[in-house]
Amino acid sequence: MHLDRRTPESMRLALECFEEAVELDPDYAVAWVGIADTLGLMHAYGYAEIDVLERAAQAIRTALETDDYCAEAHAANGRMLGQLKREREAKQSLRRAVELMPGYAEAHNWLTVGYQISGDIEAAYDSSRRAAALNPLSAEALGNLASTLLYRGEPEAALEQARKVLELEPGYDTAAFFTALAQYQAGRYDETLKTLDGLELPWVGAGLDTTRALALAAAGNADRARAFLPRIREAGYAFDEGLALAGLGEPEAAFEAFGRARFDTPQFEFAIVYWPIVCVRYLFQPAWAAVRGDPRYAELLQRIETGRGLV
Repeated sequence: MHLDRRTPESMRLALECFEEAVELDPDYAVAWVGIADTLGLMHAYGYAEIDVLERAAQAIRTALETDDYCAEAHAANGRMLGQLKREREAKQSLRRAVELMPGYAEAHNWLTVGYQISGDIEAAYDSSRRAAALNPLSAEALGNLASTLLYRGEPEAALEQARKVLELEPGYDTAAFFTALAQYQAGRYDETLKTLDGLELPWVGAGLDTTRALALAAAGNADRARAFLPRIREAGYAFDEGLALAGLGEPEAAFEAFGRARFDTPQFEFAIVYWPIVCVRYLFQPAWAAVRGDPRYAELLQRIETGRGLV
């Protein structure tokens, strides 16, 4: 079994360290940023409830009041605004961070994700390359470059980049997942299933089982693929249920499930606000081929974009 390095224990320890720093120096803007980023990531990864975001927002305000030229504070504000689904404002803050500190890799990292979500994949590619060049030892930066290559339709390049991430950090399940997605995109379905074996990745919701089902369906193993449907339904992610059904060639059942999917919840959850939109924009093209010509597909895309604050 693999475990992602971003554990609740490590995040809580980081939070304690930043809190000690501001006790020693209340005017240390970057320490306030550390508090905000840690709280925001704890919520994004499902380790804290949504109410921590107000505390994170207050920490960002304190950082900006202390030093309005602090690039890290503007970047944290951009990440927070993105988390609150205020995408346009998020990009403004992140661009301000890059303007103040062109070499700040984290700002480029978060811009990458924003551009991926909004569909500007070439801008995402540019930001992800900059982040990786600025911090070549960052698994996050290299992983964002791998995902961007995947979304550009370059599975072999994505596989090579993901391999570098896993050499740098062997337990990084997100990179292993993008490896599986690239293998799927390349039509190597048996390899996809092997790569997924033993992975645990809470941020993607039912995405691991969905990918397993789609790989099996694409390989012609419909019965084995259907065996994952009860688990996907039980997990409560109707979007994933619909996607798996589309891959099985059942468009009416797929749209019935898509109709039950929620994308407008106040709770920020990657499995609701990131996973569906990258699936629709970039992933699992054989599955989407069964439903893309239906007018309900455009309605689904609009609902997903509206839920993410893009329209």
